[in-house]
Amino acid sequence: MWIFLGLTVAFLHATEGAWCKHLGLKGFPALFLSLAIYLFALPVYLLILAFTRVPEIGPYFWRAAIVTTIINVATINLYMKAIRNGDLGIVFPLLSLTPAFMLVSSWTILKEKPDAAGCLGVISICLGVFLLGLNTSALARPRTSALSSPAVYALICAVLWSVSANFDKLAAQNSSPVFYLLVKDGAVSLLLVFWILASHHSSFRTHALSSWWQVILVGLLSGLGAVLQISAQTMTYSAYPIAIKRLGMILAGIYGRIFFGEQLRFNRVAAWLAILGGLFLITI
Repeated sequence: MWIFLGLTVAFLHATEGAWCKHLGLKGFPALFLSLAIYLFALPVYLLILAFTRVPEIGPYFWRAAIVTTIINVATINLYMKAIRNGDLGIVFPLLSLTPAFMLVSSWTILKEKPDAAGCLGVISICLGVFLLGLNTSALARPRTSALSSPAVYALICAVLWSVSANFDKLAAQNSSPVFYLLVKDGAVSLLLVFWILASHHSSFRTHALSSWWQVILVGLLSGLGAVLQISAQTMTYSAYPIAIKRLGMILAGIYGRIFFGEQLRFNRVAAWLAILGGLFLITI
C-alpha cells in the first residue's frame, strides 16, 4: 500500500513543481508561491479532518511540529528559487538525495535501522535518478551547473528535508497525519504572511488580487501529496516512501522538456536499471 501512495506522491510532487516553475516564470514572487503551497493546502486537511475525530496529542507532538515548521520556513523559499531559476532535470535529481541522507538522520533521530536490502534499494534509487537527470548536455548549461545557485539551493533543501521528514513521522505518530499537517502548514502560512508583510512585497498585492486562482492548484497538490506521504511514512521505514517519491524526477524531467524546452535525454540504461533495482530491493 505504501508503495502505491509513494508513487502517487511522486506524480503530485512533480506536477506541483512544474506548475510552480510555470508561475515563477510568469513573474510570481517566490515568497508568494511558497505561501500558496501551505495556505491553499489547509482546505484539504480541514475537509479530511471533518470526517475524522480529533486525535489524542502525544508527548512529542509539539516539539516535532516546531522543528518541522522552522525547517519548512527556512527551505521553502530556497526550493522555489531552485525550481524557478534552474532546470527541473537538475534540481529534482539533487532533491532525490533526501532519502540517502535519511539513512543517517533516521538512525540518529528515530533509531530506525533499515535492513541491508533496504539500504541498497534507497541508495540505488538515488543513484539512478541522479544519473538520469545529470546528463552532459544539461550540465553544460551554466545556469544549472552542479555548482550553480539553484543546485546549491536544492542540496540544502535535500539535507534539511532529510531531518524534517523524521520529525514529520514523529509528529504524525503522536497525533494523526492530517491533524499534524493542519497545525504545521497553518503555522508556516502564518509565518510566511509575516515575512511577506515585513518585506513589503509590492507585487504581492497585485498577484493576490488578480491571480490568486492560479496558485490554488499549487496548494491542493501540495496538501494531497503531504497527506499521502505522511501516511506512507507511518507504514514503513521513513526513507522508503521518500525514495519512491523522488521517482517523480522522471516526470519532472519530462515536464521540463515538453513545457520549458529543457534538454533531458532518457538514454541512460544504467540509470533506469538502478531505479528499478532499487524498487525491487525495497519491496522484497
